[in-house]
Amino acid sequence: MTSASKSPRDRASARPLHVRPEFLALAFIGGAVGTALRYGLTLAAPGSGQALGAILVINLVGSAVLAAILGSMSRLGPDTGRRRQARILLCTGVMGGFTTYSTLAVSSFELLASGRPVAGIAYGAVSVILGVGAASLGVLAVNRLVPAVRGEEGERS
Repeated sequence: MTSASKSPRDRASARPLHVRPEFLALAFIGGAVGTALRYGLTLAAPGSGQALGAILVINLVGSAVLAAILGSMSRLGPDTGRRRQARILLCTGVMGGFTTYSTLAVSSFELLASGRPVAGIAYGAVSVILGVGAASLGVLAVNRLVPAVRGEEGERS
């Protein structure tokens, strides 16, 4: 069967996820929700020093939650159907909008540029190191709490 003889639905499902309108919409909606959550939390911490702390906490929580969601989904079965839709909505969208490593980079640079090189380097390094630790804790929690699905039959191990 040639690509010209395939139905529009078959051609659309063969396209990569990042160019399919239904997945773009899920990522957009989730991103709007995650960004609004982050914005609300940063408003609760006014001032530049407190905002740095808020962004650090947001990124650490986001790392742990993202790892827990992805770990849970991978243990529960293949990335298809509603599970794939949930992954795009929650992980790419909500958690992608909630976490803000671009702000981490800008904040680190601003500290460096303001004559506080140790603070800038430390903020960036601590954020990344603690982020990896938070993601690891998310994965460990999932491994202890979520049983893995075994095989095609969906039997739990």
